[in-house]
Amino acid sequence: MSPQIPGLNNLAKQVFEANKAKGFWALNRSSAEILVLILSEMFEALEAERKSKSALNLQACLDLIGDDRFKVFFVENIKDSFEDELADTVIRILDMAGAWEIELETIYLAPTLQSWSDQNISLGLMQREFFSFQSCVLEFSFIINQIIQKELQTTIPEIELAKGANQMLYFVLAVAKHYRVKVWDHVKIKLAYNATRAHKHGKKY
Repeated sequence: MSPQIPGLNNLAKQVFEANKAKGFWALNRSSAEILVLILSEMFEALEAERKSKSALNLQACLDLIGDDRFKVFFVENIKDSFEDELADTVIRILDMAGAWEIELETIYLAPTLQSWSDQNISLGLMQREFFSFQSCVLEFSFIINQIIQKELQTTIPEIELAKGANQMLYFVLAVAKHYRVKVWDHVKIKLAYNATRAHKHGKKY
C-alpha cells in the first residue's frame, strides 16, 4: 500500500452515500447490526482462505473499471476471494465511519501485526499461532467484543464507536500487510462492482 492514504474520510463518506443509495440505510441501523456485519466479512475471508480461493489478475481487473467487460471479469477472477473479503471488511468499516460521521485517523503506514499487538490490549494468541489467519479472526472478534463492552458501559457510546472504527481499520490493514494483500486496490474494484449491483445487493440487510 502507499505510505499515506489521503482522503480517507472522504472515501468513507462516498462509501456510505453509495450504500445509502442502494437502500442499506433506509432505516436506522444499530451498532450490533453494523459490528456483526463487519465481523461476518472476516469469517467470509476465513472461508475463502480455507478453500484456497485467491484473487487473480488484479491489475487487469483494475484496468477494466468502466469497461463493459469489468463485471464478468470481476466475478470470474476476484469475487469471494480472500483478498475480496478483506476489502469487504474495510468497506464495512468505512461505511460505519461515513454513516456515523466518525473521524478516521490519517494512516501514514500500516502497522505490522506484531506492532499492533504490542500497542493494544490483545488476546496474545496471534504470536503463539505465528499469526495464522485463524488467530487473526479470533483477535478481530476480541476487538469487536471490547468495543461492545465499552459502548455498553459508557454514557457516550459515540466515542467508543469512533475509537473502535479506527482500531478495527488499523487491525485489518495490519492483516492485509502481513498477507501481502493490496487491499486498497481491492477496495477500489469492489466499490466499482458494488455500483453495478441490485438494491441492497439482493439481500435483506
